[in-house]
Amino acid sequence: VNGMGAQELLFLTEICPIIKHFFLPKGVYVNEAPNNSERGRRRTRRAIRNVENVLHAVEVNCIISTRQLASQTNISQSVVFRILKEQQLHPFHYRQAQDILPQDLPLRRQCCQLLLYKHAEDPRFLANIIFSDESKFTRSGVFNMHNEYVWAKENPHARKVTHYQQSFKINVWAATLGNRLLGCDIIPENLNGELYQEFLSTRFHEFLEDIPLARRGCPTFE
Repeated sequence: VNGMGAQELLFLTEICPIIKHFFLPKGVYVNEAPNNSERGRRRTRRAIRNVENVLHAVEVNCIISTRQLASQTNISQSVVFRILKEQQLHPFHYRQAQDILPQDLPLRRQCCQLLLYKHAEDPRFLANIIFSDESKFTRSGVFNMHNEYVWAKENPHARKVTHYQQSFKINVWAATLGNRLLGCDIIPENLNGELYQEFLSTRFHEFLEDIPLARRGCPTFE
């Protein structure tokens, strides 16, 4: 590695700790440029500097878009894509998560400890828990435009109706016991504790009719 290349590679490892290894793009030489031409040396230094600028920008802001990278580093978006690919960087999607308040953490810990204690007493305890949940369904449904395509030689200007002047939505409840689906039911849209208690006391028993009597007395409702 010549002096200029060594300094640049050392600088890269210092400013970009997330990049454990620096991968040279295809056709880029660190020792000498092809044919030892001065033009090739300048191109080599410029290519390494482009990689350096892109990696530094990603280190500072890991959620930056390739369009912003191209504008910030003053290189084309296609070169940005190639640099990211050669450096083995991939765009990973976010996962949705529910917000947890500070006071929820000790309650969740207590719940886990209780489950472990009950499971130690009875290995079939978890199989006797009735898990239930509700979900709201609308006429619009869920449409992810990022994953939907229409393959054609010319743009068909395809459209997908996602909004309606007349819409509806229903709230569906379902429950499971072990590996068995107890059933589902339509419940009020704006469900509160009082309405849910009424549902459990007046209609929930219908979903236990096919459960053996010996098992009905031991389930725990979640």
